[in-house]
This record gives sequence, C-alpha cells and structure tokens, in this order.
Amino acid sequence: MESYYLVPLAAEHIPVMFGWHRIEKHDNRFTCRPVRKIGTEEQYAALRQKDMNDPAVKTYVLVRGEKPLAYTRLFDYNPRNRSAEFGYYMPQCNRGAGNGSRMLELFLKEAFTDESLALYKLYATTSAGNIPSNRLLQKFGFHLDGRLREHYWVDGQKYDQMTYSLLRTEWEA
Repeated sequence: MESYYLVPLAAEHIPVMFGWHRIEKHDNRFTCRPVRKIGTEEQYAALRQKDMNDPAVKTYVLVRGEKPLAYTRLFDYNPRNRSAEFGYYMPQCNRGAGNGSRMLELFLKEAFTDESLALYKLYATTSAGNIPSNRLLQKFGFHLDGRLREHYWVDGQKYDQMTYSLLRTEWEA
C-alpha cells in the first residue's frame, strides 16, 4: 500500500497542477477574489516559481507514491500576529476519497511546526455553498469566526463567505 506525503512544491509538480486547472470547470466557485484566466503553461509556471521563491508563501503537494493528488498553499503570512491564511485545491478526479482529510492533517502539522513561521493561528475562507470544504474545516476543529453576507457571487447566485480559524493551542490539544 502506497503512503501519502505532503511535499514542498517542486518544478515537476507544476505541469500536473497546470493540467488540473486547465480542465477545471468551476474555478469561480473556490474563491471570492477575481478569477484570473489560467494563461499558458509558461505563465502558470512563472507564478508558481514566484511562490517557490517567496519565504512567506508555502505550497505543499499531497502525493501518494509519486502521484500528485492535490495541493495546499499558505499565504498572507503576518509575522506580527503570527498568522497566515491558507487554501487548498483538489482536482475533481481526486475528490471524495478522503484525500482532503489526509492533506489537511499533514498540512496542519507542517504549518504549526515550521519554526521559521512560528504560527499561532491559521485561517481559511470558503463559500457557504462549498459544503465539503466547510465540513473539512469543522472536522479538524476550525472555529467559525464570522460570515460575510452575500460575499460570493457564483453563476448568478449569492453565497455568504465563511471565515474559519484554528489556533496552535487548539491544534496541540
């Protein structure tokens, strides 16, 4: 049985990730921020390379054996508050098999034990309509901090944005 690992983003992951986003039909459902066109593979690779060179951005890829399954990205790092936002993406073909739970468990350990960040709090936002993401965050003890009403506009429908956080002390418990 192959094991699951969370590894830092490397150049060999980028073509696979580009492929996931190139065929994704619902990118606009995953963020309330403006959705940029994916562009060319070279443009996508340049953005990911920029992330790889930024010490305040950490991107990790969930792999089983050698196969990338999903990724998570820590960003908006605030050293004063020792907090950061994170998000994750899993292509349709890898959803519904427990990979989100595997990834989040490994990511939380990585993020809260990274001495260069010394994080005290992680937070994430998601649409109220993204039930799997809401359930995943709640499963790992994330606290619902707030709701921005009708903050996501997706395919003509309005959804609230849910903001969740987890403190290091909660994760350690």
